[in-house]
Amino acid sequence: MASRNMEPTAGASLPRSRDTNERQLLLSCEASFSYPCNLAQSLIFEHTLESYRCKLHDESERLFNPFPEVTLLKF
Repeated sequence: MASRNMEPTAGASLPRSRDTNERQLLLSCEASFSYPCNLAQSLIFEHTLESYRCKLHDESERLFNPFPEVTLLKF
């Protein structure tokens, strides 16, 4: 009996569940500005995710500063 290769080949369509998961991930990435509300699957209440999103937005300049000030600590 010949063994079957279970890896997808180039151009092959993804299994339905994998295709759906990939689509959900891409949609979530496109809506990254609304993180964590854009999570594809979450066990956290929507209002809690919205609260997290607001907190991240409020602290975004401090958390995501492209030019952070670095200080050398001497021990």
